[in-house]
Amino acid sequence: MDTVLVARDLGPSLALNQIANGLGGVQECFFGNGKELSRPVSEIFEEAKRTGVILCGMSSSPDLAKEELAACETAVKNGVPLALFADTFRAWGRPWFEPYREAASALFVVSPAEAEKARELFLSQVYSRGGATETGDYR
Repeated sequence: MDTVLVARDLGPSLALNQIANGLGGVQECFFGNGKELSRPVSEIFEEAKRTGVILCGMSSSPDLAKEELAACETAVKNGVPLALFADTFRAWGRPWFEPYREAASALFVVSPAEAEKARELFLSQVYSRGGATETGDYR
């Protein structure tokens, strides 16, 4: 399955890069590694429209998350499954991602305790690292 991965902040960029390296199929990666992305948002739109799934980091400010938010919006408008990756504690609660909470098919968080808290806001499957939860484990 083709996958588009988008992250601007350093932590999510590094983590999603590791995921991309382990995925089969074709991936288009848009990683900023803590800096501005070198590819334009228009490329994200085009790739996101024809992919099987979009996996986005949840950057630390609305301005830094603009490419991730653009990918989320493209997923919603085109009926593409969307997954979000919260690389640190409470990242899943960032209000600039609120419009996509119901649309997300999956949310990945850092711990089972974070998964329990995130379930209050997300209707999707919530997966944690470091231990099984009721809905999943991505170890």
